[in-house]
Amino acid sequence: MWSAPVERTRADGSKYHLVLLDTEGIDAWDQTGQYSTQIFSLAVLLSSLFVYNQMGGIDEAAIDHLSLVTEMTKHIRIKADSADSPEDAELARFTPSFLWLLRDFYLTLEEDGRKLTPREYLEQALKAVEGTGRSVQQKNQIRTSIKSLFPKRDCFSLVRPMEDELQLAHLETVATSSLRPQFQKGMEHLTDLIFTKAQPKELGNQIITGPMLAALTKAYVDAINHGAVPTISTAWQGVAEAECRRAGDAAEEAYHKAFRRETSADEASLDAEHQRCLNVAMQAFSAVAIGDESIRKANENRARDRLMNDFKQFKDQRVAQAALECEKQLNAANTQLMQAASSGLEELLSREAQEWAQYRDSSVAAGSEKWMRYLKYVHGPFHQMLKTAWAGSQQKSKSDTDSLQHQLASASSRAAHAETRASQAEADRDRLRETEAKLRREQEAAGARASQLEEQVRREGAGSQRMQTELDSLRSQKGEADRALAQARQDHQAQARDLQAKAQQQGRGVEQAQQQNADLTRRLQQAEQQSSQLQRQLKAEQDGRAADAVSASSSSQAALRDAQAASRTAQQQLQVEKDSAARQHQAAQQEIAMLRSQVAAGEGTSSELRHAQGEATRLKGELDRLRAQAQEHHDRLQADLDRAQAELTDARSLAQQHYDAGMAANAGSEPMDEGQANGHGPAGSSQDPTARAKKMTIIEITAWLTEHGKEEVAYNLANKKAKKAEYVNAFVSAHS
Repeated sequence: MWSAPVERTRADGSKYHLVLLDTEGIDAWDQTGQYSTQIFSLAVLLSSLFVYNQMGGIDEAAIDHLSLVTEMTKHIRIKADSADSPEDAELARFTPSFLWLLRDFYLTLEEDGRKLTPREYLEQALKAVEGTGRSVQQKNQIRTSIKSLFPKRDCFSLVRPMEDELQLAHLETVATSSLRPQFQKGMEHLTDLIFTKAQPKELGNQIITGPMLAALTKAYVDAINHGAVPTISTAWQGVAEAECRRAGDAAEEAYHKAFRRETSADEASLDAEHQRCLNVAMQAFSAVAIGDESIRKANENRARDRLMNDFKQFKDQRVAQAALECEKQLNAANTQLMQAASSGLEELLSREAQEWAQYRDSSVAAGSEKWMRYLKYVHGPFHQMLKTAWAGSQQKSKSDTDSLQHQLASASSRAAHAETRASQAEADRDRLRETEAKLRREQEAAGARASQLEEQVRREGAGSQRMQTELDSLRSQKGEADRALAQARQDHQAQARDLQAKAQQQGRGVEQAQQQNADLTRRLQQAEQQSSQLQRQLKAEQDGRAADAVSASSSSQAALRDAQAASRTAQQQLQVEKDSAARQHQAAQQEIAMLRSQVAAGEGTSSELRHAQGEATRLKGELDRLRAQAQEHHDRLQADLDRAQAELTDARSLAQQHYDAGMAANAGSEPMDEGQANGHGPAGSSQDPTARAKKMTIIEITAWLTEHGKEEVAYNLANKKAKKAEYVNAFVSAHS
């Protein structure tokens, strides 16, 4: 095999790879005729394009070299049961396209002056030779065999790469650019021609893949090496068998890759998943499998059987695990529900709803055991737990009702007492308001009297001030009279001194002077008399006025003192009354506050009473709601139990159908015993129980135990993942 496979693209866009195979020449000096024929036959069987090359043109010697073609039919068989060699036309269905390559071709392709194509040149050379002799017949037989075995044939010629003989001897070291241009162009055309003619190898309308080509090669070579004749159908059957086995492996791989192991453990879901993945597996099988329908069908059935066995093992294990998981979840739920039951019925019902949802939606806890176990748990532990919680709720509700009734009676008593105290407080408040109004009136009267006394004191004070003002005026007039008298004395003395001085100075007559002096003395005396009189009058007036003023002042002052004393007494009395009124007002305010607090306490008691009444109403409503909720939950549980019972019945029916189908299949291959013939059940009554159990599957034994009231035995076997032998023993024990 030369080089790596060359990737090519077909006209429809699909990819394929071209493999170049090289063989020894058929005229090698160290080869026998049989060996050359075997090599030639092997190359023909494996190729989709057979390139036969020779040096020079096609002459009689060249055609004689292909005489082994006539022997090839003796070294190839189409069918293993065929004793005769195949006809050329029959063998032609399996031969490749033929390309005769003429190297170092130097001839000019012409005939009668007309240019010939290489193909026309080949067909011209393969024309029958005229004549009747033995040698002529042999030559024509070779030509006939070539044309019969290779109906698709062509010819191509190449010139010598170069003229230099020395370089031709070491052609592998010569650069391509040094070769003759005609040769380079011819190589390009040859390459295009080979790529066009070399299509994927087909056998039995099946395109040969790389593994198939290797298998065919091995089958042909093994036959040749063992001295046998390569048989196309046998080799192809071997290849098909190997490919179908590989298809079976691919189907198993695709099945296990597609299978969702987390599928719910109920039988319907598992069977649906198995069918889905089986379809995927069969698609993978069909994509790889080749050969006759019988080979494909046999390998497909083997793959189906292996997958079914794998699925049954997984299903049994998954169902057992699911049953165990159901038990685990129910035990965990029971623990949670017991804790919730200690908190009351409402908490129990709420927790049960959560646990039910979790158990219902669990994909791990599944299978036909799921609802049967749940039904058993609901009818057993949970039912007892619910009854206990319901009784406790009833007792608590009764206790709460009694307590509320007691609180209601106590609150009613306190309310009545509060109403009495409130009435008394209201009466005391009215009396206090009257006392307060009276004190306020007395306070206002005392204030008015104090205002009158203060006004009288102000009036008395104003009169005393007026008398003092008159006394001050009289004193001022007396002062002015004294000052006038003193001035008059001063003026008289001055005049006398002036007169005496004049008398002494001028010497006037004594009489005149004396007369004047007498006049003056008389006038002085008169003035003195007037002055004395004025002084007496002034004194008398002063004394009288002073006495009157003193008397008036004394009277006013006494009256003022009396008024002041009376005012002080009134003020003291008023202050005492004010203090007394303030104390009474404060006491009244305190009493009012106390009465108000009592009233508020009474209102609080009324509010407490109303609150207690409201709480009693609320608790009664809550009790009614809990009763309704309990009834609703009971109805829902009953519906769930009914649905679980229906699903359990369906599961049992399905198990019975599987059982009946299995027994029917057994009945088709084995004779019925007497019990079966008489219609006494799937296994019969006279057959040995051990033999019957051994013929049954684990699922069938489980269904039989469940139908005959041995659910606990079936559950324990599944829980501990028992073997088939333990199921058989349980069946025998239950049967006996």
